[in-house]
Amino acid sequence: MPEITIRPYSPQDWNPVVEVWNASVVKDPLTPERFWRLILLDPNFRSGGLLVAESEGEVVGWMQVVSVDEKAWLTAFCVHPSWHRRGIAKRLWEAQELRLDRKSTRLNSSHTVISYAVFCLKK
Repeated sequence: MPEITIRPYSPQDWNPVVEVWNASVVKDPLTPERFWRLILLDPNFRSGGLLVAESEGEVVGWMQVVSVDEKAWLTAFCVHPSWHRRGIAKRLWEAQELRLDRKSTRLNSSHTVISYAVFCLKK
Protein backbone atom coordinates (compact mmCIF):
# COMPACT_ATOMS: atom_id res chain seq x y z
CA MET A 1 0.00 0.00 0.00
CA PRO A 2 1.38 3.44 -0.88
CA GLU A 3 2.42 5.67 2.01
CA ILE A 4 -0.03 8.38 3.06
CA THR A 5 1.25 11.70 4.39
CA ILE A 6 -0.94 14.08 6.39
CA ARG A 7 0.17 17.71 6.17
CA PRO A 8 -1.21 21.26 6.29
CA TYR A 9 -2.85 22.71 3.19
CA SER A 10 -0.65 24.87 0.98
CA PRO A 11 -1.66 27.16 -1.93
CA GLN A 12 -0.59 24.66 -4.60
CA ASP A 13 -3.26 22.26 -3.20
CA TRP A 14 -6.11 24.54 -4.30
CA ASN A 15 -7.11 22.73 -7.52
CA PRO A 16 -6.34 19.17 -6.32
CA VAL A 17 -8.46 19.75 -3.19
CA VAL A 18 -11.37 20.95 -5.35
CA GLU A 19 -10.94 17.94 -7.67
CA VAL A 20 -11.02 15.48 -4.75
CA TRP A 21 -14.17 17.14 -3.39
CA ASN A 22 -15.90 16.94 -6.78
CA ALA A 23 -15.01 13.28 -7.18
CA SER A 24 -16.29 12.54 -3.67
CA VAL A 25 -19.27 14.83 -3.13
CA VAL A 26 -21.12 14.51 -6.40
CA LYS A 27 -24.32 16.28 -5.29
CA ASP A 28 -22.63 19.52 -4.19
CA PRO A 29 -19.74 20.34 -6.56
CA LEU A 30 -17.17 23.03 -5.85
CA THR A 31 -15.51 25.43 -8.22
CA PRO A 32 -12.14 26.91 -7.24
CA GLU A 33 -13.95 30.22 -6.62
CA ARG A 34 -16.56 28.59 -4.37
CA PHE A 35 -13.81 26.81 -2.41
CA TRP A 36 -12.08 30.17 -1.98
CA ARG A 37 -15.27 31.80 -0.76
CA LEU A 38 -16.58 29.01 1.51
CA ILE A 39 -13.35 27.66 3.00
CA LEU A 40 -10.44 30.05 2.59
CA LEU A 41 -12.39 33.27 3.22
CA ASP A 42 -14.30 31.87 6.21
CA PRO A 43 -13.54 34.30 9.08
CA ASN A 44 -12.63 31.32 11.27
CA PHE A 45 -10.22 29.79 8.72
CA ARG A 46 -6.71 29.09 10.00
CA SER A 47 -4.15 27.54 7.67
CA GLY A 48 -3.34 24.76 10.14
CA GLY A 49 -6.99 23.70 10.29
CA LEU A 50 -7.08 22.41 6.72
CA LEU A 51 -5.15 19.15 6.52
CA VAL A 52 -4.41 17.28 3.31
CA ALA A 53 -3.76 13.57 2.82
CA GLU A 54 -1.41 12.82 -0.03
CA SER A 55 0.23 9.80 -1.59
CA GLU A 56 3.22 10.12 -3.88
CA GLY A 57 2.50 13.83 -4.38
CA GLU A 58 -1.21 13.32 -5.18
CA VAL A 59 -3.91 14.80 -2.92
CA VAL A 60 -6.25 11.93 -1.98
CA GLY A 61 -8.29 13.57 0.79
CA TRP A 62 -8.63 16.56 3.08
CA MET A 63 -10.34 17.74 6.26
CA GLN A 64 -11.15 21.26 7.44
CA VAL A 65 -11.65 22.00 11.15
CA VAL A 66 -12.27 25.54 12.38
CA SER A 67 -11.73 26.59 15.96
CA VAL A 68 -12.97 29.48 18.03
CA ASP A 69 -11.64 29.92 21.53
CA GLU A 70 -11.52 26.41 23.04
CA LYS A 71 -14.01 24.73 20.68
CA ALA A 72 -13.58 23.36 17.19
CA TRP A 73 -15.89 22.04 14.48
CA LEU A 74 -15.42 19.73 11.54
CA THR A 75 -16.70 21.77 8.61
CA ALA A 76 -15.70 19.75 5.53
CA PHE A 77 -13.90 16.56 4.64
CA CYS A 78 -13.61 14.12 1.77
CA VAL A 79 -11.52 11.25 0.47
CA HIS A 80 -11.27 10.44 -3.23
CA PRO A 81 -13.48 7.39 -3.96
CA SER A 82 -10.53 5.38 -5.33
CA TRP A 83 -8.89 5.78 -1.89
CA HIS A 84 -11.86 4.79 0.27
CA ARG A 85 -11.53 2.04 2.91
CA ARG A 86 -7.84 2.71 3.55
CA GLY A 87 -8.16 4.61 6.83
CA ILE A 88 -7.47 8.04 5.33
CA ALA A 89 -10.43 9.80 6.97
CA LYS A 90 -9.46 8.23 10.28
CA ARG A 91 -5.87 9.44 9.89
CA LEU A 92 -7.07 12.97 9.04
CA TRP A 93 -9.39 12.95 12.09
CA GLU A 94 -6.62 11.74 14.38
CA ALA A 95 -4.23 14.39 13.04
CA GLN A 96 -6.85 17.07 13.69
CA GLU A 97 -7.38 15.77 17.24
CA LEU A 98 -3.64 15.82 17.90
CA ARG A 99 -3.32 19.35 16.51
CA LEU A 100 -6.19 20.56 18.68
CA ASP A 101 -4.96 18.76 21.81
CA ARG A 102 -1.79 20.82 21.58
CA LYS A 103 -3.95 23.94 21.82
CA SER A 104 -6.30 22.50 24.52
CA THR A 105 -9.17 22.81 22.05
CA ARG A 106 -12.10 20.40 22.08
CA LEU A 107 -13.30 18.98 18.74
CA ASN A 108 -17.10 18.89 18.55
CA SER A 109 -18.54 16.47 16.02
CA SER A 110 -21.85 17.48 14.49
CA HIS A 111 -24.62 15.16 13.37
CA THR A 112 -25.61 17.84 10.85
CA VAL A 113 -22.22 17.64 9.14
CA ILE A 114 -22.27 13.84 9.15
CA SER A 115 -25.83 13.68 7.77
CA TYR A 116 -24.93 16.18 5.05
CA ALA A 117 -21.82 14.18 4.16
CA VAL A 118 -23.79 10.94 3.84
CA PHE A 119 -26.40 12.65 1.61
CA CYS A 120 -23.76 14.17 -0.67
CA LEU A 121 -21.73 11.00 -0.99
CA LYS A 122 -24.66 8.99 -2.34
CA LYS A 123 -24.38 8.69 -6.10
